[in-house]
Amino acid sequence: MTSNDIEIVKKICLKYNYKFEDIPKWVLNHFSPKRIEDILSIEKLKTDRFKYLFTSNIWNANPSDIEQILDLDCWNNPKFSSLLTPNIWRASLQKVKEIISLNDWNDPKFSSLLTPNIWRCEVSQVKQILKLEVWDNPKFKPLLTSNIWRNNLNNVVEILELPYWQDDVYDNLLKTSIWKVTPSKVKKILSLECLKDKKYKTLITPSIWNADPSEIDKILNIKQLKDPKFKNILSPNIWLLKYNQIKQILELPYWTEEKYKSLLTSNIWNKNAEEINNILSLPYWKEDQYKTLLTPTIWSSNYQEIVNILTLDVWNKPPFKDTLTSSIWNSNYQNVIDIISLPYWQDEKFTSLLSPVIWNSNPQKIKEILSMDIWNDNRFISLLTPTILCKTKSQIESLIIIAEKLDIDKYLTTSYLAKTPSHIYAINSFLNERHIPSVIDGKLHIFYNCSNATLKNKYKIDINNLIKLYPIPENFESEKKYGNI
Repeated sequence: MTSNDIEIVKKICLKYNYKFEDIPKWVLNHFSPKRIEDILSIEKLKTDRFKYLFTSNIWNANPSDIEQILDLDCWNNPKFSSLLTPNIWRASLQKVKEIISLNDWNDPKFSSLLTPNIWRCEVSQVKQILKLEVWDNPKFKPLLTSNIWRNNLNNVVEILELPYWQDDVYDNLLKTSIWKVTPSKVKKILSLECLKDKKYKTLITPSIWNADPSEIDKILNIKQLKDPKFKNILSPNIWLLKYNQIKQILELPYWTEEKYKSLLTSNIWNKNAEEINNILSLPYWKEDQYKTLLTPTIWSSNYQEIVNILTLDVWNKPPFKDTLTSSIWNSNYQNVIDIISLPYWQDEKFTSLLSPVIWNSNPQKIKEILSMDIWNDNRFISLLTPTILCKTKSQIESLIIIAEKLDIDKYLTTSYLAKTPSHIYAINSFLNERHIPSVIDGKLHIFYNCSNATLKNKYKIDINNLIKLYPIPENFESEKKYGNI
């Protein structure tokens, strides 16, 4: 494009209120000013309905095709609306029409294939894939996902025609991730003699596609994996690592010590030998106080997080001393610091919440719950146990409101909080219809406090049927009796 053409394009951009800087250089190098104006002048692309389609992909499209594609009636059909993304500019008008008009889309089993990835494929390939007879076999249904369009027809056919699928042991592999693997790799892996051994059946999952076929046999023959103490680590996660990485982990010196044996679980494959060594060489594990922290959940954390958490000076004194258990690895250093710094722990009524369960929560959630006004009311103080942190503020609010409306608010227990408002209303209605009081001898009827499983197995009451018989009225919880909960 000449300098004169550039000036023309700048004027065109000004005319259509479009930034010249937003036109890619390759567009300026390949297309004429007229072609650029033909696209910028399309009014429909400025409407709320279609403006999201104006991306760099559009410059490759034929301007006349763009207008006609946008005018197609099919976009009013929810079945096809998901296809209307910027990827559509990979296709011509003719291609769009041909694909949309295929009768196969009337078959529900193909609905999952209607995604923008389809525009990557030639019409002939789409037709041939949809006509494959294997789709009549339910075991191949999981393969009907948009990832299939990332492959070519020959690969799809070659994979589907492999003889291994006649053996049910390989059914777990018939997942969409197979379309990311070449037919030759699939064949190399499934033809391995070692995988025919029944003891390795659990290892035959889609994770195996991460493995190098030439290493699988070597991995399964590592001598440490024959040792009973390593039996729990033999899981599909092992395919996340290469042979040398696995060998380095298994040859670490720690596994002869009793205190480290519980760490030998499949989670270990999320780490490499260096990080495992850094973690297990920390001096803390020589002290009895910290030995209980050595559980498989430690692999959810990392070396620096572990060091930062254990160097905090709160673990040897109340009120946080008893919270230091392996559940802390479900959290992270920043969360731990923020929880410890919350002001509520100065109030004795909240210290009962300081148990290991607290690390499964987060500072914001704890703050929302403990700032509720209900904790100034003696009716609800008994609910302040660690399990309260498993609920959300809104769940607690709803359960308190319904308790007040049903006049059972003076008798609440932590078990009551395991229910939903619909459950409570249904149980209350069930008891009332049978003239059974909700409160007996100053205690809430057992139905409010026992689990749904106990209700069903011991008392033959199915809570799901109960809430259908006694549905909670609309807006029943909307009027707050308590005030500012």
